[in-house]
Amino acid sequence: MIDGQKPLLLSSAVENDNVVLTVDLSNPDIYQGNTIVLPREILHIRRSKFLWQGTCHERIAIHNFDARPQKCWLTINFAADFADLFEIRGIQRPRRGDVIGAVIGGDKTIFRYVGLDKVERRSEICFDPAPRQLSKSQALYALKLEPGERFALVMTVRCTDSSMPHEPQQEAFSEPYRAARRGAARAASLGGSVTSSNELANRMLHRRAPICPCW
Repeated sequence: MIDGQKPLLLSSAVENDNVVLTVDLSNPDIYQGNTIVLPREILHIRRSKFLWQGTCHERIAIHNFDARPQKCWLTINFAADFADLFEIRGIQRPRRGDVIGAVIGGDKTIFRYVGLDKVERRSEICFDPAPRQLSKSQALYALKLEPGERFALVMTVRCTDSSMPHEPQQEAFSEPYRAARRGAARAASLGGSVTSSNELANRMLHRRAPICPCW
């Protein structure tokens, strides 16, 4: 959210190698009373997201295209319910485990779910840089961008359970990004290929091809 308002969607696309989802957004008109304090489409927001080795990596970059400095609040809301596949399909469970959330060190929120099987499963959400405020459901950044200035943050989500050893936080974005790209290239080189005389059909066939090493 930008100052409590949902950003405007400009475009979204998955890159040709199927590795990265890129979403371009902008701010709506932001009002204080009856006055517009931040006109629409002054800030460009780009979200880049990919999966690699059990972790979801996301980079959120905000660029001020105005000729004046701009201030805004960037809010990221999140939650975890640990619903299983059957619940997602609509089955009602008579009993569930317990969900516990905690903030660790000001830059990480961990959701813990102790199931009826007594196994603890975790979702760890890390932010770099650390937000101004972090709770069990929200990360809050206070931004002041000079003309042409850009701010970027990296968010990672990692799913673990009690049988997995603790691992240090992975590289912020560039290292797993390059590794995911290399993995996709290796996977593509090992499989067969299908082509046709229709370029659109070729793109659809390529998009459909699985690239297991990235997931």
